[in-house]
Amino acid sequence: MKKLLKILIGIVVVLLIAAFIVIASLNQIVKTAVNTYVPEITKTAVNLDEVDLKIFKGSFQIEDFDIHNPSGFSDNSIFSLDKVFLKVDLASLNKDVIIIDKLEIKDANFLYEIKNGKSNLSVLMNNINSYLNNFSSASKTKASSDEKNTTSANKKIFIRELAFTDGEIKLSADILKNTNKKLEIKIPDIVVHNIGTQEDGMPTGQAIAKVLSIFVDSAVKVAVSAVSKDMIVDTVGKASETLDGAIKSIFGK
Repeated sequence: MKKLLKILIGIVVVLLIAAFIVIASLNQIVKTAVNTYVPEITKTAVNLDEVDLKIFKGSFQIEDFDIHNPSGFSDNSIFSLDKVFLKVDLASLNKDVIIIDKLEIKDANFLYEIKNGKSNLSVLMNNINSYLNNFSSASKTKASSDEKNTTSANKKIFIRELAFTDGEIKLSADILKNTNKKLEIKIPDIVVHNIGTQEDGMPTGQAIAKVLSIFVDSAVKVAVSAVSKDMIVDTVGKASETLDGAIKSIFGK
């Protein structure tokens, strides 16, 4: 009986060690995947400080992640966040498609700039769309090759739920600088289901690009709308001041 108990305990210990090694290795896989794909997708530099893994819960926490501004804009980060949460279906780790039950991006901050008639967010969005549109032929082959360096061969991703909450945009554009305005605007929360399919998944690079495209596109729309409204208010205000001045000069008041 004692011998059987020792054998069972030994088996459990071996399984726990094996599980620890397999799941812990995902820590580096996630970090490498982000640092490999995001610069290629956005055509900018990125910084990822830490990936914290809660082993038995199958959850990851990405901390201090920044995407630098595209070339031609300030040296500030265009996108930064403190934390990203991923809940992974552990049973899918030994299959071809890794299932992410939930990917939650909270408290993200965007910086919106305009220079020479172009915005940094629009340039970033164009870079992401370019990657997605070219995800075939040579680009697809390269992405597949890159995947073999970051995950097991043929591993793909399926995201059940993507949540983007409490995002904010800071506007500091040339069209506003004369009034010394800095606007901070909330981005509406976003929830998207089923990125890829559970059966076939989606290549890692394509999945990351798709996630980026969803919330960057939302940020672009919010920023453009806010700046347009602000321009209208400024224009109306200046016109009112001009008219008021003209009336005063006519009547001498």
